[in-house]
Amino acid sequence: MNKYPLLGLHYWLENCQFRDSISGFVFVWLLFTVALPVIHGYGVAVASDKFLDQNETESSMLLSNPGKQILNEEQIYIITIIASPSARIFVSGMPAGMRWDEVNRQFHFRPDFIQGGNSWQISMEADDGVTTSTEVFEVMVNNNIQPPWPEIVGTEDLTGLTKLNMRQITDNFLDSPGYAGREFMANLAIPTAASATNLLPVRIDLHGFGGSPGTVGRAGFFGIAPHDVNNTWWTGYNEDLPAGPVTGGINPNYTQRRVMHLLSYLMESCPGLAGGCPGIDPQRISISGQSMGGTGSFFLAINYGYHFSDINARLGGTTPYFLTGGQQDMLTNLWGAESLGLLNDRGVNTWQGFDSSRAALNNYFFRNLHFSTISGQNDLVIHFNAMAGASPVTDRTFFSVLQEEGIGHFSVWDQRAHTVSDPDLPGIWWEPLDEASFFRRDLAFPAFSNGSADDDEGKADGTGGFTGALRGAKNRYMRWDSDNIIDTRELLSIPIRVDIDTTGTTPPTAGFPPLDNEYYGLLPITSDVTVRRIQKFQVLPEETIIWEYNGSTGIVNANSDGSVTVPNLTMVPTFTVLTLQREIEPVEPSIISQPVSQAVAEGSPVTFSIAADGSVPLGFQWYRDNVLIDGATNASYTIGQVSMNDNGMAFYCEATNSLGSDVSNEALLTVIADTTVPLIDRAIAVTETQIDIVFSEAVTVSSAETLANYQIDQGIQVLAVSLNADNKTVRLQTDTLDSNTIYTVTINNIQDVSAAANQIAAQSSIEIVFAPVLTFDDGLLPLGWTPLTVSRWSVVDDNGNNALFLNTTSYPPLSGNRLGEYIVSPDSYADFTLTVEAKSNESAGNTNADYALVFGFVDNQNYFYMLFNRTLSNTQLFKVDGGVRELIGTATAGSIVDDAYHEIEVRRTGNSIEVRSDGGLVLAAEDSTFPSGKLGLGSFNDSAYFDDIRITGGGSGLVDLIFANTFEN
Repeated sequence: MNKYPLLGLHYWLENCQFRDSISGFVFVWLLFTVALPVIHGYGVAVASDKFLDQNETESSMLLSNPGKQILNEEQIYIITIIASPSARIFVSGMPAGMRWDEVNRQFHFRPDFIQGGNSWQISMEADDGVTTSTEVFEVMVNNNIQPPWPEIVGTEDLTGLTKLNMRQITDNFLDSPGYAGREFMANLAIPTAASATNLLPVRIDLHGFGGSPGTVGRAGFFGIAPHDVNNTWWTGYNEDLPAGPVTGGINPNYTQRRVMHLLSYLMESCPGLAGGCPGIDPQRISISGQSMGGTGSFFLAINYGYHFSDINARLGGTTPYFLTGGQQDMLTNLWGAESLGLLNDRGVNTWQGFDSSRAALNNYFFRNLHFSTISGQNDLVIHFNAMAGASPVTDRTFFSVLQEEGIGHFSVWDQRAHTVSDPDLPGIWWEPLDEASFFRRDLAFPAFSNGSADDDEGKADGTGGFTGALRGAKNRYMRWDSDNIIDTRELLSIPIRVDIDTTGTTPPTAGFPPLDNEYYGLLPITSDVTVRRIQKFQVLPEETIIWEYNGSTGIVNANSDGSVTVPNLTMVPTFTVLTLQREIEPVEPSIISQPVSQAVAEGSPVTFSIAADGSVPLGFQWYRDNVLIDGATNASYTIGQVSMNDNGMAFYCEATNSLGSDVSNEALLTVIADTTVPLIDRAIAVTETQIDIVFSEAVTVSSAETLANYQIDQGIQVLAVSLNADNKTVRLQTDTLDSNTIYTVTINNIQDVSAAANQIAAQSSIEIVFAPVLTFDDGLLPLGWTPLTVSRWSVVDDNGNNALFLNTTSYPPLSGNRLGEYIVSPDSYADFTLTVEAKSNESAGNTNADYALVFGFVDNQNYFYMLFNRTLSNTQLFKVDGGVRELIGTATAGSIVDDAYHEIEVRRTGNSIEVRSDGGLVLAAEDSTFPSGKLGLGSFNDSAYFDDIRITGGGSGLVDLIFANTFEN
């Protein structure tokens, strides 16, 4: 039976599932004799009684259909399915919150109040190994609970979104009867880019203690910012309030209901808003919050976790038992004393019900979430005990439950207080999960735990501190590729990897964590990997599963909650597929996807791929014109640069296992000869004695490193030359260049790597200018540069290197979607190249963090700006004309991928504009507006660092005063 007898039946009412099964008959008896009086006004029903009577004699059938199910909100249902005992039953199409118990052939479901008025087609497929049978039935939920819709009381057009100011008027469901009729304010953010063909995620942002609704949301996602004006820690309160003190009754989760009602409003296409709210992706709804909001993120997920994809809780509490005495007094006034054991509206002890370690042990949907957390060991408001202290409900810490149960988490802690960052580390010293690792309700993901690279949080030492690492993280270096997960009936595969630094570099200070999210410790790194939120690869408890990763294989038994854990996996630094398969009769290999013939240009890459079925482990070997290719032992084979020697070659692959082999078809490679001569793409004076020349394509080492092929006028000698690893960039070591002087570099005899050895045009040339470096030892802003708001700019020490700091965040953009902050040069430029090292100072939760380059600045009503954004679709070039922003183009790359410095660049020659990020071209456009203007840096509404600013004149255009600044000490 349930591990915690005190919770008993109440636990099941909350979670609609048993951890240990009991007979349906006993459960139904308990429902009607015990549960019905407890749940206070909501009915309990067992669906399909009529179906059971009709089919008592049909047990010989492979699978029977229960028929259409019409259910009510906030009631508990068990739908029993009759099927052959020898059949496996696989289901799909279930609504959020429904769970299939295959062992007992039952669906468990408690529709909540935001699911009314909807229906789902649930598909069941039975397979006994000989025959299959599919049945589909409909589940419809009546809209029997209808709180009044929120009202729009104001709108505001912001960049890429519409902000709705909402008013929620409560009834007896959203508020206690004594409070009903109150008004609560909230904000919603509706991105203009959302549409039926461009589904965008939703983020619920919960404010901290005493806070108010913020402007949540960006152009890339919907936002919900509710208001907990009574500081209920985003839970609820007694039904008898405002009368008090609380001594009886139940504690409905009124505050959570109001939050979910706002979500329902969005999901119902915003009644009352012209055009509605199209484009919501119901599979990507996340919760975020800090302090009381971080605590509320855990608490909301306990009751409604089945609606969410992931949780981001910053400085949040995990249980009411570790809140401070004053905070617990507040909850006592809302819930009654803990000793009273008053229940919430789901029949669960209110105090125990909001214990996250308990939920992580027993709540199926809570266990399948991913938690991102940041905590401070010096936080006296939300103590570190929330993560590292043993709960009195379970006698286990939240960290230990996450680790031992294989629940997804990325957790960080340091020596910060509640409002002050760690004194010896940047405010955000870690990097978030990269863009390849993301979450959807309908997508599996790997939960890492017990990793050898994890830091030890220790335990309370009795003096207010902890025995473990002062600063640390769990699962900081683990990544996966969500785009390439394969989840089928018979196979599940997820590419996973670990970030490892191979240079031998150590963290900057002994005992401190690295700042770049790359692991520097001892190898190998091992970790348990639990695959959660499995969709089609449904498993029975204890079912035997075969796994394979990086040449290693093994057998494990599935967990009781439907997840699969592979223990102590040795991780590798490149994406490598972890494969799970059922233990079935051995099957010979079979090629199911053949390689495709291709025609590519000389010097380009090409990849041939196959897909194969068969018992693992599968081996692969590629052949070129019937000759084995050494090392080509994966399901795909890549040639980095094809040559004319590859033209006409035939490639095929042989798949093998212990039972045999299968050979693919041949794929023919056609190589198109390169007849284009190399060109000078660009050049820059990196220092006063170094010039980088970048060619349009790969060139030969012999021609590129011949000193005589480079001439510089005005008596400047080329002293040495080297070709970079990209085979396109040549670095010249030269005599000392004078500042602000135009030099011409003339280049001859450079050949590309093609068979034709195409040679650069004779006497090809390009102009360069070396910009002087100015230092800021006095810590002042660059001389003559004008900020929009002086107080928002400063020169600061950034890890031992001075940088220009835009030190304020969350300021509003100017009207017309103009930049909210910028600083511009004293001089104007026509043709120029502006290059800057920039990095974001925004948290990982800000998916639209940005910084910008400004040029053609005439005044604050007329200028260009290039916005670099964490969301690629928002990385765009704009023109502000007459105070109104116009889109010029969207970048194909160059989004802010991490919190490290990246080189960003804008070049203008005549009407042509080119934008680069880390040297790669990301956008090109034409515009003749504002032929000259000032240059600058800025942001739409975020904080950022800037360094290594370099402005050089370009081409034969206007050459102005040249400025460069590395802000060095």
